[in-house]
Amino acid sequence: MASAQTVRLSCTLPLLSPLLWWQVQVLATRPGCILRIRHESVATSRRTPEPGTASRAPSSYPCIIASMLTLQIRGQRDKACQKAAWPEHKKLCMMNQNTLAMYSSVPGSIEMTKLINAFIDKHRPTLSAAVFQAIHHFYIPSSTADPAATAQEREDVLVLDLRSRPNARSARPEERFCVVDARMETVSSFFSGAQAYAMSLRILQDTESEVMERMPICTVLVTPVLLDAGVEAMPPVVFPFSFPVDALAKNVDPMPWKPML
Repeated sequence: MASAQTVRLSCTLPLLSPLLWWQVQVLATRPGCILRIRHESVATSRRTPEPGTASRAPSSYPCIIASMLTLQIRGQRDKACQKAAWPEHKKLCMMNQNTLAMYSSVPGSIEMTKLINAFIDKHRPTLSAAVFQAIHHFYIPSSTADPAATAQEREDVLVLDLRSRPNARSARPEERFCVVDARMETVSSFFSGAQAYAMSLRILQDTESEVMERMPICTVLVTPVLLDAGVEAMPPVVFPFSFPVDALAKNVDPMPWKPML
C-alpha cells in the first residue's frame, strides 16, 4: 500500500487570477492522485527574484496574498503527478508570474489592494444581496425557457466604481471608499486577452469545486474599480461571490439591486 506524503508549498495567490487554485485542480484530476487541500494565510512576501531564478516557484516574486497549501498525496508519488501535469502547470505558472509582475510595476497597487480587501469584507453581506438580485433573473424558469435569453452571454461580472472619501486617510481601512456607480458586464466585455481567460477559469473553478460537493452553484466576480486620480492604471482585483442555483431558481420578489449599494 502506498504511503501518504505531506508536502508544504509556499506560493503566491494573487487576487487577479485563480491560476494556482486551477493548477491544484489540474493535478487532482490526474489518475491515482487525490489531493486534500488546506488553505492557511501567512505573511505577504515582498522578496525580489534573485538573478537566474526566473523559473523558480512564484514565492520569490512580490505578491498580493501568500498562502500555504498542505497537500496530502495518496496513491501515485507527488513527483510523478507533477511531471505528468507539467505541460499545464508551465503555462499557468507563466501567466501567474505575469500577473505578479503587473502588480509590482504599479506603485502603491499592493497597499491599495489591501484597503479594497478590507472594504469588500466589511460590506460583503450587502454586496451578496445586491449580486443575488442582479443575477437571479438568469436562473428563474420564465427567463431560462426563453431561447433568445439563454443564447446571450450571461453577465458574470459586477463592476463597482469606487472613490476615496474626503477623510480617507484618517478613516478605518474598510470605510475609506464609497460606491459611486455599479454595473453588470460579461467577462468578455470587461476583461480582454489573458485576463478574460483567467477570469473564465476562476468562474469555472469555483463552479466545478461546488458541483463536486453535489451543490450546483453560479459564481459572479465582483470587481472594484478605483476612480481616484493617479490610480487609473491599477490592475483589477476580483472577488468571487457564489450562490446555490436552486435558491436563484426559486420564485423570488424582484428588487432593484443598485439602491442596495
